[in-house]
Amino acid sequence: MASFITGARANGVRWLEASHASTVMERLCALKPCFKPLDVRPLSLPVEGIGTLQIPFNQEPAEGVVIMDLKTRVLSF
Repeated sequence: MASFITGARANGVRWLEASHASTVMERLCALKPCFKPLDVRPLSLPVEGIGTLQIPFNQEPAEGVVIMDLKTRVLSF
């Protein structure tokens, strides 16, 4: 399941929210034992001198970097 979601996101699927992915995973796990739960937590990356970059499950990391850059520039004025 995790590889399917990773592949879908790599191919441009943006509608797959964390809640959707969690629901699919729960339903699949009801059919077959799951050994590794799907991690839909936001990605957190510390950025030296700026803060922590939080990237939601369904967002491309590059988009998160651009948004953080814009916010940093706005706050610096």
